Amino acid sequence: MAAASAFRDHREDVCRRHLSFWESSGVSGAVIVLVALLWRLLVFAAPEPVGYDESVYCAYAQLLGERGFDGLRKAARVWRDHEVFNKGSLPYRIGYLFPCAWACKFIGGYTPLNLARISFFFGLATVVIAWRLARRWCGPIYGVVTALLVAFSPLGTLLSARALQDSCFAFVIGLSLFFFDRCWRANRRSDVLWLGIVLLWGWLSKESMLFLYPAYLLMGLCYARDGWHGKLSLILPFLVAPLLHWAVVVWLSGGWKICWENYSAYAAMQRQIPYAVKFQAGPWFRYLVDWMLLSPLVVVLAIAGAAALPRNVQPVLAFTLGAVAVMSFLPILNVRFLLFLDPCVRLFAVVGVVAVSRRLRAAVRDQCVAALGLIVILLGSELFQFYRIVEGGGVYDPVTAELIRANGFIR
Repeated sequence: MAAASAFRDHREDVCRRHLSFWESSGVSGAVIVLVALLWRLLVFAAPEPVGYDESVYCAYAQLLGERGFDGLRKAARVWRDHEVFNKGSLPYRIGYLFPCAWACKFIGGYTPLNLARISFFFGLATVVIAWRLARRWCGPIYGVVTALLVAFSPLGTLLSARALQDSCFAFVIGLSLFFFDRCWRANRRSDVLWLGIVLLWGWLSKESMLFLYPAYLLMGLCYARDGWHGKLSLILPFLVAPLLHWAVVVWLSGGWKICWENYSAYAAMQRQIPYAVKFQAGPWFRYLVDWMLLSPLVVVLAIAGAAALPRNVQPVLAFTLGAVAVMSFLPILNVRFLLFLDPCVRLFAVVGVVAVSRRLRAAVRDQCVAALGLIVILLGSELFQFYRIVEGGGVYDPVTAELIRANGFIR
């Protein structure tokens, strides 16, 4: 009996030491970055074939890098009549273009490969912010597992090797959620300032920031269940950021008239591009279908986790549902536009793993073993899906038709 008791005490001591090891923010953060770096480097490849948007971003980055803001101002003035620019994005996304132009000067020129390296960097940064968010909302172990799922996400891994702004935008939104949460919990003026800066960065990275405001509102209403006292100052960053964004955009355009004409032409163009009409249109539930095609087990467990979220994480669910609802009614639907929700969905999946494990009528140790087994299965399914879809299926743009083909539903 004494020997058995000593063995149990030793086992519990070992478990506590392992838990303490992973609870150390420095150690767990370093391990996560190392694992994500090795995985993303292993599968990183030049963005071939280069898409149309990539070539436009390269041209904008070169204009900004060689001619400064005058180059972008000229591009804005001629955008509607330019035979290349007017089929791509507008030259106002300096929140993404500026780091691209700055980095390309130091890593060998304005090429899609170098812009893909910028996406690679922002992809790693998104893994880190996912770790910080999940750790803040649920605890250290949740942070580690969520970050690993984000690191091995088929969608995140694919887009970290493309010369697009999606990885940058995903990191910015994650950062905004971090400071939004800190504003509600700590109520420090510096956090309000940082939230405003990050929101401005988001506006200057992608115009669809406008459509996320209802999601932020829902998130704020969930936080406000405990009272609005002292929180009205949070409205300022959400008002000032778009005003500063429009000031910059009008300045780059050279006036309101050109700005309005460019955005009107851009909105009309979205409904006329043959590729967009054929591959990026669909019903409101298309994003759920795409997520299931990319990460089926993660989505199933995320749904289970969403029903078992603790009270302090429910605002994140409100943001996620609000963002999906609004983005689902836009004329163009592509699951890469929702990359910024990867950390949220994978956190819900981890909560789902814990919820499913706790429903087992077994000892706590057996529940932990079951949870660990589910996590291993999740990570394995993510690896399998990536190799099946990207490596085996050759998917370059994750539209529904391509995901269906890569999953073997049609030949």
